[in-house]
Amino acid sequence: MKLKLFSLIILVLFVIASCEQVTTVEIDPDNTKKIAVECLLTSEYKFQTVKITRPFYEIGQLPEGVLDAQVIISDSRKKYIFAPDSDSSGLYVSEIRFAAILKEEYNLQIILGKDTFAAQSSLIAVTPIGPVPLKPSWRTDSLFMIDNAFVSSEEAMWEVVIDWSGLDFENDGRDSVKLYYYTFNTIDVNQVFAPNKEIIEFPIGAKLRVKKYALTSDHAKYYRAVLSEVEWSGGFFDVSPANIPTNISNDAVGYFGACTVTEDSILVQYSSDKELVRTKIR
Repeated sequence: MKLKLFSLIILVLFVIASCEQVTTVEIDPDNTKKIAVECLLTSEYKFQTVKITRPFYEIGQLPEGVLDAQVIISDSRKKYIFAPDSDSSGLYVSEIRFAAILKEEYNLQIILGKDTFAAQSSLIAVTPIGPVPLKPSWRTDSLFMIDNAFVSSEEAMWEVVIDWSGLDFENDGRDSVKLYYYTFNTIDVNQVFAPNKEIIEFPIGAKLRVKKYALTSDHAKYYRAVLSEVEWSGGFFDVSPANIPTNISNDAVGYFGACTVTEDSILVQYSSDKELVRTKIR
């Protein structure tokens, strides 16, 4: 019975694969978006940033930064003015440090010539970071990898910086790496069957800095759509290209998001009885 069931599953997969059609996406040059906006406002007290570029439509083309925009973010208390960064084309940096807070609605306004672009966003509370999911390397028990099994009661983005500088370990000439993971309330089929990612191994003694960004449902939908087009594409169950959702007005693309952030730093060690220990450090 199990053999028949397995054969049926294989047959269904081959039927689905045989029905796949090649889709060619043609871009109408007369229907291009005006600007692309990237802004992740956070609860961290820092200089916040907004990135504004011209959308590009050819493979290998680099985005052109927008240099002459007026950028303002406001809440019920204050307006924050952003100025162009001389070192990075299209990047606008707040003139003062500030942190986004809960129970405030933030309004983004971009004025570019005769065009005005606007968006609104707010934060949700973030829950504490639990144990960072690690698993041993399949090659040796002296190396470890991040296990993409982060647990969160809210949808979230995880930024993990792994630093093995100062240790006797070589990984393609790098001594650190930054990785991103996501916790969503739903699982897409192309996420399950996504192409394999690069395997990053690190030794005992490595330091991990983990940031958790709490995502609203609309913000999570945006990241799911982006991942479907980029990181999850090329797998067995691929999706047809679709428009990425945006919360920015006036025919712009991108997203204005606001996130509450929490952070942990840990040291990966072995205990005296060879149990893996995640020690919190400052």
